[in-house]
Amino acid sequence: MTRLLKISEEKKTIFFDLINVFFLLSLSGINFLNDNENFLIFVFSINVVFFIIQKQKIDNGFLTFVLFFIFLTIAQVIWFSDGNFESVIGFFLRLFIAYLVIKNSSNFIRTFLNLLVFLSLAAIFFYIFFFIFPSVEDFLFAHTHFWDYPGTREYKKSLIIYNIFKEPLFGIDSLGLFGLPRNSGPFWEPGAFAGYLAIGIAFEMLLFRKYSWRVLFLLIALLTTFSTTGYLAVGLFFLLYLLFLETNKKRKLLMIPAQLAVFGFLLFNLDFLAEKIISQAQGFNEGQIYASQTGNDSRIGSAALDFADFKRSPLFGTGQSNETRYGKNEELFMRTNGVSDILVRLGIVGFVFICWNLLLSLKNFFTITEVLKPNTTTYIMIFTLFFVSLSETYFILPFFWSLFLLQYAEIPDWEIYVSESSEA
Repeated sequence: MTRLLKISEEKKTIFFDLINVFFLLSLSGINFLNDNENFLIFVFSINVVFFIIQKQKIDNGFLTFVLFFIFLTIAQVIWFSDGNFESVIGFFLRLFIAYLVIKNSSNFIRTFLNLLVFLSLAAIFFYIFFFIFPSVEDFLFAHTHFWDYPGTREYKKSLIIYNIFKEPLFGIDSLGLFGLPRNSGPFWEPGAFAGYLAIGIAFEMLLFRKYSWRVLFLLIALLTTFSTTGYLAVGLFFLLYLLFLETNKKRKLLMIPAQLAVFGFLLFNLDFLAEKIISQAQGFNEGQIYASQTGNDSRIGSAALDFADFKRSPLFGTGQSNETRYGKNEELFMRTNGVSDILVRLGIVGFVFICWNLLLSLKNFFTITEVLKPNTTTYIMIFTLFFVSLSETYFILPFFWSLFLLQYAEIPDWEIYVSESSEA
């Protein structure tokens, strides 16, 4: 009877972990409940209640983390003589949610990876299904549902675990290779899904050091996104992995030249890769026309405009609200470079602080999980995170804030999980 109760408790914990991490991802780009203030408060509330029920205590390091951002926010308000209370509250709610979800999870990264594999399998299934039966997709778009976002319902239809992304057919971003549609999984666009997949592939390989079926399905899902940044990020990740972490010398000698050859061929022979990179470079000149706030939304163009914003408050940053981030009289448009965006928002002081915390967080995490070469592993993971963030403003999302706080995660059953994954 005792064992049955223990198994029942474990299943309840795993179920809660999956739901809670899914909620975190929902606040981090899953269309169904993204940008929903009521849902934000709901997720925060249930995590506070669960945290109290478990009689947990807030880590001193996290309190220091929060205090730093309180003082940084005060400095920003004084500098601009302005501040948006709603934006500040939203920022701190997301910060606390990232921390509480980690503390309330029995194994946060394990849960994230399991959930991402499931979402990838669902994305592959729905992608193929709607490609074969386009009339079903047309039927869904012809009807409005209560969860549809009015501004995007004509080309985004959320099925909760999958988002039908029907991008308007213009420009080189519209379709992938051979005119195939792009797969956005459950996220707001294919590039965002590719970023999460790149992070998932990196964690899988760095933790388990094997080319498993899980990595294979994540790679298949990545291929269907036709994301330039996603392809480049994963290609560079595997190159770094082979150079610095691969222990099989024969495999290393065979795979490094093969990967370089494939990487070079894809880069210079696939139009959707080569043309997009050229287009991004050309967009740099347009992006420099800051006075007109040009509509160029390329990564390089965004970085150029962000640099102009950065000069308004280089030390303490501009803060989270649009009024201070962009300026009250500026015409806003989509910014897509997450690295330059977070530099603008936090300034040099805040950016250095979060980089240092990310280094400590991942280093402690990989040390706890006892992977080989934890320092090298940490730097490769950081490179991957920042590279994928060149294409999306990920660092404003609570899931990405959780990666700065991994050092507070509890993973008591990690060795068992590694053993089970190795046998699978």
